[in-house]
Formats: sequence, C-alpha cells, structure tokens
Amino acid sequence: MREGLARQRHLGRNCENGPEWLAEVEQLLKVEPGKDDFYAYRAAIYTGLYPVKFKEAKASALEALAINNKNALAHGVLAHCLTVNKDNKGAIEHFSKAIDYQPQNPEWYANRGLTYEDTGENKKAILDYTSMLDNSLDKAWAYGSRAHARLSIEDRAGAIQDSDNAIEQDITSVFAYKAKGRCLKSSGQVCAGSCRTGQSRSLHQSKQLGNARTTTNAPVNVGL
Repeated sequence: MREGLARQRHLGRNCENGPEWLAEVEQLLKVEPGKDDFYAYRAAIYTGLYPVKFKEAKASALEALAINNKNALAHGVLAHCLTVNKDNKGAIEHFSKAIDYQPQNPEWYANRGLTYEDTGENKKAILDYTSMLDNSLDKAWAYGSRAHARLSIEDRAGAIQDSDNAIEQDITSVFAYKAKGRCLKSSGQVCAGSCRTGQSRSLHQSKQLGNARTTTNAPVNVGL
C-alpha cells in the first residue's frame, strides 16, 4: 500500500475562495432547489474546505444523485468520501460510475487507480493510469503512478521506463524523480545525482489538500 494516497488531490479546490463559492452555490440552490449540479458543486467545494467537511460533502453528493443518478461529479465526490471511510469497494463502484458518465475526465481514472492500488489490484490500476494518459495534461503524474503500480507486480523494466517518461514530461517533478529512485533501488541500481537533486526542486502545489502522496499534483477538474 502506498504512503499517503492522493485521492484528495483530485477533488474539490483547496483555496481561500472556498467559503465564497459555497455561499454562492447556497444562493443558487435557493433559486433552483431541484438542480442536481448545484448539489454536486457544493459537495466538491466541501472537500476543498479546511478542515474538510466530508460528512457534508457526502450528504450533498447524495442529494445530487437523488435528483440525477447520472451526475458524474456527485459520484466522484461520493467515492472520495467513501475512501476516507476505507470503503474501497464502494469507492470503486462510484468512481466507475463517474467514468461511465464522464469518460473524458482523467481525474476519475486517477482516483480509481489509486483505490485499486489500495486493494492490491495493481493491474487494474495500471489500466486506469494508462487511460489517464489519453486525457490528462499531467502526464508526469500518470507515468509516475503507473511506475509505482508496475513495481508492485515486479515489472521493473516497465517501471523504470515509466519513471523516465515522467521525468521527460516534467523535469521539475519531485514525484517523478522519487519514482525513478524507487525503481532503481528495487533493481539494485544506484540513483544518479539527478534523482537526488531532483527531490529538492519545487513542487507543483496541490489545489486540494496539499499533502497527497509525496507528489506533484494535477490541476483540479471538477467543473466548478
């Protein structure tokens, strides 16, 4: 199991505007109380507040789904809340529904991949990170994550190739260099100076809860 899995990296937006956005959505709900998107947006905003309001996020996501069971954002936020409760089976189910209804959103693949890794289903995680590469701008994160999953199934050559691809995509990515370091360590090789010095380079800061994995963090894409 990975240290500090990064589900919160993808959902909600951790920023100073969170309370203002929440107030705006509350006003919209007063005007259109039957609008599922507003409940879903509110749920996503709750996951970006500090401290995170998981209980409220889950309740708002369920309200959205009660109106429209095909709301991808609501399924994604609900799945995120379920991972916090260690309900990985339920989380995978709802991330899968989010993918069904919004297949072009790479964040659902990323989060389901992380959850698959949590349950030891690394081959499925690899497939999700591969799907993420087709749609995401953050290819360094996807390659680095796939490298981690490949190490878990003893595919060291594939893991090293993916970590090299991650560095090629973003030479400032601490996560990419650490992925390369793990790959080389697992194969008994010595990490070159670039791996070590890369770890001190600046992180692309998360737009969510910040402490996701040991990672560079992808832009949030929840439709707000």
